Amino acid sequence: MTPEFILVLDGLNQFFSYVFLLEMILKHIGYGIKKYWSEPMDAFDGIIVLVSMIDIVFSSMGSSEGTNSFGGFISVFRAFRLLRVFKLIRRWPRLQEILRAVIKSASGGNCNTKIY
Repeated sequence: MTPEFILVLDGLNQFFSYVFLLEMILKHIGYGIKKYWSEPMDAFDGIIVLVSMIDIVFSSMGSSEGTNSFGGFISVFRAFRLLRVFKLIRRWPRLQEILRAVIKSASGGNCNTKIY
């Protein structure tokens, strides 16, 4: 990947992380902290947001070459960012239908999986 492409991906990662953080803050204000964390999907979303924020903080501690002293530790947090896809799937019914179709075709037609 080119350095410019990596820069764009990092920028998009930060943008969406902050959007999800704003959503979490607004839900805390609207629902209250106790109700927010008592809902399983909101708690799941909150953990993903917190992990993303930790990733951003640790990434900013790295050197200018994009490496940091935390080694593989940061890779674990970056892997958790993939969980945000589940957040999108839950809120996008058409994507749920597409994913069900892909799973159905890959499984040979037997698909009783609920995705969200």
